[in-house]
Amino acid sequence: MLSRGESLGPIELLYDLRQTFDAIAATYGSDRAMVAEAVANPVLCINRLREILPPPGGRPYGRRPLYVTPDMEVIIMNWAIGGVCLPHDHGESEGWVKVLCGVSTHRVFSEDRSRPVVTETQEIGDAVFYAKPGLIHSMANETSGPLVTLHFYFPPIHAMEVFDTEESRAAIVADDCGAWWPESDEQIVRVRALEE
Repeated sequence: MLSRGESLGPIELLYDLRQTFDAIAATYGSDRAMVAEAVANPVLCINRLREILPPPGGRPYGRRPLYVTPDMEVIIMNWAIGGVCLPHDHGESEGWVKVLCGVSTHRVFSEDRSRPVVTETQEIGDAVFYAKPGLIHSMANETSGPLVTLHFYFPPIHAMEVFDTEESRAAIVADDCGAWWPESDEQIVRVRALEE
């Protein structure tokens, strides 16, 4: 039992959060309509997760998987100031995203996979939003402050496609790649040209 003011170390914190993640996985299995409420659990807050934030490291965001099973994965993302990810889908997965800190610029794109275009833009802060299977979207930290997001995917993301509209190309990327153009050919599963 922790005394007042004492904090958990990273390993103890992840072990402690496992019960919450297990409960969210069980909620998905029994009542998908309740997942957003389960993800909104106040125990999943920036104050508890701050010490395990991955640095962006020159990318739009740093990403760290916190929990992975065959049915679900949880990834925390720490966004760079000005960080913008490429438009992407989540393969066959659906997801819920909790904004832990800051405001995300969320863009939804048309379902035209030959050349997606923005159809909706909204600012999301202190909320949970849903990403349906097949949704093409992007997120960004267009503020001068921090942005931290927590992502829940069912099942874990596989065969994510990222769209580089400036270079007129798209790629299915390796499962450990974020929503950016892969830095090495090993992370590209398949590449294709976008239509002009």
